[in-house]
Amino acid sequence: MKRSILFIACLLTMFIQLTAHAANVTKVVITTQEPAVGEVRSFKASVPETASTEIYDVKWEGDFKNDRFVLGKNYTMIVGVRIKSSSSNRFSTSSNINVTINGHKARVTEIHSDRIWVKYTWKSVGGEDPEDPQYKLKTRLNELAAKFNATNASDDKEVLKYIKSELPAAEVWSTGGTYKFTRRMPSETADGHINVPIGITYKGTTLENYNFKAILPALNKSPESLELAEDMELMKTALKYMMVTAKTKGDDILDAVNAAAIHGTKAIWDENYKYNAPTSELMGSIDGNLILALGDKKESFHAHKTLPIDGDRADAAIDADFSVLSKFLHGYAVSNRTTQKELMNVANAAMTKGSTLTCTEFIKTESTVEKEGKIVMYFELEYKDKRRSPRIAMRIPKLEVPLPPGLAVTQAEWEALRHINIRRYKERLTLLTMASPLQDAAHARAAGSSFAEAIDPVFISHRTCIEQLYTGSDLPSVAIKDWMKNPSHKAIILKDDYCYIGIGKHSTVTTNTWSQIFVGSCTVIDVESSSGVFYFNTIEDMEKAYVICNMGYHTKGYIPFDTDYMIQDGHKFTLRLKGKSVTVHVMDIPEE
Repeated sequence: MKRSILFIACLLTMFIQLTAHAANVTKVVITTQEPAVGEVRSFKASVPETASTEIYDVKWEGDFKNDRFVLGKNYTMIVGVRIKSSSSNRFSTSSNINVTINGHKARVTEIHSDRIWVKYTWKSVGGEDPEDPQYKLKTRLNELAAKFNATNASDDKEVLKYIKSELPAAEVWSTGGTYKFTRRMPSETADGHINVPIGITYKGTTLENYNFKAILPALNKSPESLELAEDMELMKTALKYMMVTAKTKGDDILDAVNAAAIHGTKAIWDENYKYNAPTSELMGSIDGNLILALGDKKESFHAHKTLPIDGDRADAAIDADFSVLSKFLHGYAVSNRTTQKELMNVANAAMTKGSTLTCTEFIKTESTVEKEGKIVMYFELEYKDKRRSPRIAMRIPKLEVPLPPGLAVTQAEWEALRHINIRRYKERLTLLTMASPLQDAAHARAAGSSFAEAIDPVFISHRTCIEQLYTGSDLPSVAIKDWMKNPSHKAIILKDDYCYIGIGKHSTVTTNTWSQIFVGSCTVIDVESSSGVFYFNTIEDMEKAYVICNMGYHTKGYIPFDTDYMIQDGHKFTLRLKGKSVTVHVMDIPEE
């Protein structure tokens, strides 16, 4: 008996000693390959070998091209970190965990005692893309901020009025909330400023939170400071309009800007000055910061000039047309309806030096609600005996189809409805409509609510109802395809009795969960078009509209017009619904 007691005591002692050495992990240091334009993304990350943790998963979010990083895009790395099996340490769920990725502060998004998920976003990799619409809009707003004559009495209302006067076509608003108007008053010698957080939509581009910053001039700047500021603007203008050749050097730029100063300001290059000489095949560049000095006052600004190919005038002419061609087409908004003829008209209009332009290949991949499309054009550009062969790629944005207001539905869920109805159409079944009570229920169900609690009991009374779940792809087309592979799920999707459907999608870092809720024992009583009419000029106009179905019991169902599940007879297109058919007329039908 004494021996047993002694053995138990030893075990207890060992347990106490082991638990005493367990600790909460409060710091994780992760290293990985830094994103770089043109490089392939890496799924490798590591922690120090001596750490009690290890990496078990790496994911990426962002717009990649052939799995490579693209200039100006944001990329988020999501890393799964867990406690090593050999360690008794644990992550604390009640205190902060300091995590860094390549020295950057990362955000912990999910915590368990044995594992965590963290993420970090690199913004505008490689710098802002000058062709990006948001970058162009920011540049325009920066120009307006520099021109705005702010006073100590200026406020957010005055700023909004000013922006609207300069950009009449823009929709501008104050963001409010946690983003508030702030003012820093100027001193005798130092500038102040006002910060006005705004939202703006201009020419189809939206900035949700842009900080409009305008300077409040110092109350008593020295004459020397004012003279330097005046010289700097003159020097910037001289640089902007300076003509360069293949022989231009950095000293030539200094001569040009210094000659523009009227108060004796002198410029020199800083230590980051770079000169890349042009060749007979490649253009060169001059780049760096110019340090301006007048007396004991100093300022600086960035200077850049692209140097033409080191050749004759024909080279210069064709290079100029090459440059403007690229600029015009990359800045041109394209869609699925954009044609080769349309783009050639734009391209030829851009030619200013007399080059002859021929399109040798035109490739268009149309966009969908799931993925972007692309137009790629190959050209032959000729001027006298000179020739260039540019390739220009233009991105077609994902389709954004109109969604019924007041219906809790996303683009992905609306697209899933379309794919389901395509399947039913092929089986000669009536089509399903999306109803608000079922959408609310499907969203709640996908997020974790029980099926019984999710549906409004008044709506479901005296009606048949069934639900099915799916975990897998976030793409509607793939999700529906996977559902159809299961015989029991397929039978539900293709059951003729059903009339209503609700579709919900809920995504986390690791999973995508879809819910489908089907309801039968109902018919469509009456219909109307979201456009107010049942005739359209083009198929595209028709597919921007949707049908609103009156199902009785104060319930409405919604379904988009789509030729993929409509019966065509000449200019007529018909939707077959439960208890009702809807026919529309399209005036302009493209020839086969």
